Amino acid sequence: MTPFPFSGAFRRTLMRALRRPVTSLVRTALPLTCWVIGAGSAQADDHILAIGACPAWAGVPPAVCETAVTEVTAALSARYAVPDTQVHTLLNAQATVTGFVDFLNALPPIAADDRVFLYVVMHNGGGHQDRAASATDDILVFWSDTDPGVIEFAIAEGKWLRASDFGDAIGQLGMGTLVAFLENCQSGALGLEILHETTPKTKHVATIASAQAGQYANLTLDYKQPLFSNLLVAAMNGPKLPLSELLTTVSGQVTDTSGPICAAHKVKSATPGGFTPDCRQTPVIRDPQAVLPGL
Repeated sequence: MTPFPFSGAFRRTLMRALRRPVTSLVRTALPLTCWVIGAGSAQADDHILAIGACPAWAGVPPAVCETAVTEVTAALSARYAVPDTQVHTLLNAQATVTGFVDFLNALPPIAADDRVFLYVVMHNGGGHQDRAASATDDILVFWSDTDPGVIEFAIAEGKWLRASDFGDAIGQLGMGTLVAFLENCQSGALGLEILHETTPKTKHVATIASAQAGQYANLTLDYKQPLFSNLLVAAMNGPKLPLSELLTTVSGQVTDTSGPICAAHKVKSATPGGFTPDCRQTPVIRDPQAVLPGL
């Protein structure tokens, strides 16, 4: 399948809502207000935003996303002493594209020197069924009750979202530091390029993608939790090390553990003329401003 443009009324409405100044914002089909406090706020705050969507028709039980969001947010909250009032989750049936925009719209003020920990667990879509994902055609599969079936319709109707538009929406929040944990198959496509290019107002961006472009993001052997998230939580609940060191250890564990899981699940290789992601999984960490060693 060739790349296709994310065009039409839905995208135009979304982008207008993202770019319109707060003072002139009017009610639209998909409003997004981005309340940003000036850099002179008295104290920087931490915020956790966690988004999980495991639609039942896609093959992963919704409980997998629920468990992952619950455990990752709890581990981040404990490690960085983030109060409950600054932990915000969007989960499963609420995690539609429209729900995502409303979720951002309802967030409390985020200052220009605040830090946001973003955790995303969901499927990524098949705008690249014949090749590995890239920044130009990666798609995030938000919740829908049934399989939309046709990718172009799913995007045009606002059921799925191009990863670049997701990055645009996150970039409008205006935080000073973004630390994004991406639990998706081929999430390196989103982490390596998109979030670093669509958050120009954010001075410091670090992305931790659970898998490279062209790789699956495996579940644990019992299919109950995402592998990377499970190992990340265990590490964060252990001895406190700088996040950069902790992630190096977790990355090695993911790679070592994914091999036996792939063998046990008997994952098939690519068919002629098609593309199947590599089951052996290696996380991708990008931290150009060296944010992670200080966490």
